[in-house]
Amino acid sequence: MKICKNCYARQSDDRVFCIDCGKKLGKSLSQNEEAALAESEADKFSKRLSGLDDLALKPFEKILGSVSALLAVISAALALAVFKDYAALIAAAIFAVCSVFIFFRKALLKIDCFFASLKYDADNLSPSYFAVFCFKAATYLLFACGAAVLIYSALAALT
Repeated sequence: MKICKNCYARQSDDRVFCIDCGKKLGKSLSQNEEAALAESEADKFSKRLSGLDDLALKPFEKILGSVSALLAVISAALALAVFKDYAALIAAAIFAVCSVFIFFRKALLKIDCFFASLKYDADNLSPSYFAVFCFKAATYLLFACGAAVLIYSALAALT
């Protein structure tokens, strides 16, 4: 295997010029150099994957996500059986989205950071505090909107 000194692209041993940038290639890597390169890349990859271990949710987030999922089911049942309107069905959809935001927020942020670390060849990337704040704020706002729509639907059914 050859590695282009200009763009660092990997090339086969039979190439004379880089297929990516067109520069002339140097000599092939030895077996030891190839093995060392593969080992260092495996180490980098495993270090980047180890950053995905902290996906556990806090107890409050687990409770809020479970309550959101439960309210989604209850709202859908009420919309179809009791209230006979679309407001409770909208509340069910809002609570379902809220559950997804809670249970998958950290996973989505970590996956995004993992792919960014591969793209930019940077170690230990983490989501910004602003991104985490935005996700949390959107989740709590969605939960409040869902509760408001469900209360509105219940009050409309009582009158």
